[in-house]
Amino acid sequence: MEQTHRHFAALRQRLSQLLHEALPKIEINGVAEAKQTHAQSPHILNVSFHGVDGEALRADLNQLALSSGSACTSEHAEPSYVLRALGRNNALADSSLRFSFGPASTPQQIDQAAQQVIASVRRLRALSPIWERAA
Repeated sequence: MEQTHRHFAALRQRLSQLLHEALPKIEINGVAEAKQTHAQSPHILNVSFHGVDGEALRADLNQLALSSGSACTSEHAEPSYVLRALGRNNALADSSLRFSFGPASTPQQIDQAAQQVIASVRRLRALSPIWERAA
């Protein structure tokens, strides 16, 4: 169990770091990275992207298995109430992606997913008048 936990935590940290290094103005949702504990689910990473339309982002990343929220809220079109409780506005909550890792997930798959997300966010931000004003 501890080995699996470490595997998930390493993948989560890797994806978080790759996204942070490549993209400005992203928010990690949940326990702050510096305060990561065993109470946090290491197999899940939830990230919000400023200046990106959430629906367009998810449509652009249709080759990845990801979601915008938990399975229990998947039937609702509204932004996550959990993200709203964390202080995210509707647009930022809607622009969130929830990544889940499994025992068979590899660092190479994380790198590929990160590159796809980075390319998509950059492409969508380049088209966004909202991002131009915020940048």
